[in-house]
Amino acid sequence: MKILLLTYPYHSVHYFGKTLAQVMNYDFIQDPMDISLSISSSYWEEDGYHEGVRPRPYIFPDSINDNTIVTHNVKWHKLPGNRTENTFLNDWTGSFDKVIALTTNDLSSSAEVYFTTDYYTNVNNTAYKEFIRNNSGYYRNNLAYQDDINVWDDAKLNKLEECHEFLDNYILYNNITSSVTDDFIGTHVTKDHINSVVNTWGLDDWEDISLENSNNKGTILDHCSNWERNMY
Repeated sequence: MKILLLTYPYHSVHYFGKTLAQVMNYDFIQDPMDISLSISSSYWEEDGYHEGVRPRPYIFPDSINDNTIVTHNVKWHKLPGNRTENTFLNDWTGSFDKVIALTTNDLSSSAEVYFTTDYYTNVNNTAYKEFIRNNSGYYRNNLAYQDDINVWDDAKLNKLEECHEFLDNYILYNNITSSVTDDFIGTHVTKDHINSVVNTWGLDDWEDISLENSNNKGTILDHCSNWERNMY
């Protein structure tokens, strides 16, 4: 299957998508319309820091390979051909077998992570910015202990609210599958929470987390119940 997860930043969807791809033995492409990481002179991968320009994993309107999960932040990037978000999605979503929208009911927590990430990445170093973003939960918690620093920004909160409103309307008018991440990502989460949500998505290659496969599915349960390590 070719799966598209529509979302917005800072409620852990991208890291969840990557982990879901791992347990399903799929490839993963994170937010390919974010070209900032592919035009810089350095970048960060799992094996560490790299000099040079990162190859773009996908360029619109190329085809999507089978067995791939892709994430996309709505209303967050400049889109190809100066398309509006609606026009872009109309042109792109037909490339996928399944489109799933993931939202959160806790935008205030997402906003706090957004503020913190922006505070720590106010430097001209794309690789460093990416590292902070991918460890955003840690830095959010670290900044919370510093009472003399106020990073609240209404403009950033408004941006997240705009993304949320757009995606809510897109779900309504296009009748696509959707879930709220609060239901399966958080310290309260068990395997049953994850199974009950993911089973509504109709993914061909998903198997429930059970005692029999807990070793190879443990990574997704570990991520969902310890989500603050990566909240992007």
